[in-house]
Amino acid sequence: MAEAANKPKMVDLFVPRGSSVDEPNVLISVNGKNWVLPKGKTSMVPDFVKYEYERAQRAKEALDVRA
Repeated sequence: MAEAANKPKMVDLFVPRGSSVDEPNVLISVNGKNWVLPKGKTSMVPDFVKYEYERAQRAKEALDVRA
């Protein structure tokens, strides 16, 4: 029973396709665990992986605005 309480909620994460010269996958690392997600597809990931992906996208957009 305690094991089920520790499992993270799984959610859908769509990673848009980049340009033709970009890598075909995106790597997301959280606390030493890695997820390699294909671009242009939806993947089932733990909710904290989706949060980290979205946080990184917001940071990238903020940097692009300042640059």
